[in-house]
Amino acid sequence: MNKTAFSTFEEFEEAFKAYCQDSHQCYKRRSSISISSRNKRQKFQFDSSYGPYYHIVYICTHGWEDRDRGKGSRPIQRLRNTECKAGLSVTLRRTRSQDGSTYCQYVVTQQTTIHTHPVNEAIWRAYAENRRVNDPNVVGMVRILVKTKSPFKQIHQYVAESSGRLQLSLLHYFAQVYFYTGKDVLPQDVRNMISKIKGEVKQEPVEIRVDTLLNDFVGNNQGNVANLFKNEADIATCITFQTAGMRKFFHLFPEVLLVDTTHKTNDLKYKLFGFMVHDSFGGGQFVQHALIDAETKENMSTAVATFKTNNPNWTRVEVIMVG
Repeated sequence: MNKTAFSTFEEFEEAFKAYCQDSHQCYKRRSSISISSRNKRQKFQFDSSYGPYYHIVYICTHGWEDRDRGKGSRPIQRLRNTECKAGLSVTLRRTRSQDGSTYCQYVVTQQTTIHTHPVNEAIWRAYAENRRVNDPNVVGMVRILVKTKSPFKQIHQYVAESSGRLQLSLLHYFAQVYFYTGKDVLPQDVRNMISKIKGEVKQEPVEIRVDTLLNDFVGNNQGNVANLFKNEADIATCITFQTAGMRKFFHLFPEVLLVDTTHKTNDLKYKLFGFMVHDSFGGGQFVQHALIDAETKENMSTAVATFKTNNPNWTRVEVIMVG
């Protein structure tokens, strides 16, 4: 780096990122000492407004030592370690100016730029960290596509067009000119992004996921209805939901109502009660689903009362069959 002194750590990070991109070098943070940790051992106290770190050591991504975690049955196909010694160290130092006043700044104290491997743009673009898509707009759209269970081909095409390499060929005086922008996004990068997004959803508490799902269900159609009932321990005991189509079917064919239950539909062992009617062709049509934690009188009363509230046409029911 040509510039070796920076007033804040944020300024150093911006300059270091630009330096790595221009020189096609990939560095990783090997170790660091925070300002708070350093202040506990020294008399002079650095202000944390300069940044979070007192000392940071960066090494080349090809300088990490490989950790042999397997038993050798499947040899590693790709290795980064080339025992590269390139690296850089930066330290927050107190400096005295010519007029006698002191000030603090981050100073590059050690730098080695000799690598034991080729360094060029093609290799730099191929690193996984440089292929990773961090654009919040793209990631947000991928979250929506994953939520709607869009096929992988569609998600990969969107990410490739939004953040991937764009190649344009222009015919000018019988010569083709190519322009490359964006990132070299691979299918595996998109799969990793999808897995990370799915992991974020699974980390949410079940209660939040259920509330979000029911709210989305009701918001998708004005005729959809859903109700969640909890006991004194704040545990969901009954969940009922109807689509607009279910309510329409019951409005047309309310004479015969069948109530049946299905077990082992979920890992929480909730029972699924289905309310059904017969259409004009003699086929069964669901008109309400109810998930209950136990087959108790209270839960069944709640499911039936909710059905009556959401379907004013229940007074036309003539026969009720329980399976």
